[in-house]
Amino acid sequence: MSIPRSPEWLLALAALAVPAFATSDAAVQRERIARERAAVERQTQAAQVACAQHFAVTACIDRVKAERRERLHGLDGERAVLDDALRKQRAAARTAQIQQRQAERAHEPPSVAVRSRAPAASAPAATPTRSVAAARAAHDAAASQAQAEAGKRAAASARSASQAEAHRNAVEKRNRDRAALRAPTKPLPLPPGAPASR
Repeated sequence: MSIPRSPEWLLALAALAVPAFATSDAAVQRERIARERAAVERQTQAAQVACAQHFAVTACIDRVKAERRERLHGLDGERAVLDDALRKQRAAARTAQIQQRQAERAHEPPSVAVRSRAPAASAPAATPTRSVAAARAAHDAAASQAQAEAGKRAAASARSASQAEAHRNAVEKRNRDRAALRAPTKPLPLPPGAPASR
């Protein structure tokens, strides 16, 4: 197989080569950021210990925490830029890979491409075709089976509805019986001096 010399292929090769260089540079940057973060944390702890010697401890600690947040915010921004660049490089490499595969498939001979993509496409052609009568009989059999299943579902639905109705009637009867057995409740007594209701 000959190697394609198209501009897309050269771009794909360049895209695959760039991430290796950029990854090592990004790793150096990540290590630097990690060292700076550790230094910020150490300095913050030392500053908080020093704050304990002051009269206004809370104000000092709040100031130290604000400085820490500000310094870490800058480092987090740098790390986010590195992460974004790495994501873009991976996406570009993946796109280049996909384009390379598509270019290779375009250069394959048609017979190989058809066989590799759809081996099952030739199988139905090898089977003998059915006659119209056989197809009609199969269709009629499937239709009658579908009708039978629909009838079974309708019967099951009707049976379920009648059982639900019988249960509801039994519950209502039980509730009426219980209500009849209860003693009638007496109204609350009226407060003294209240007029009687009419």
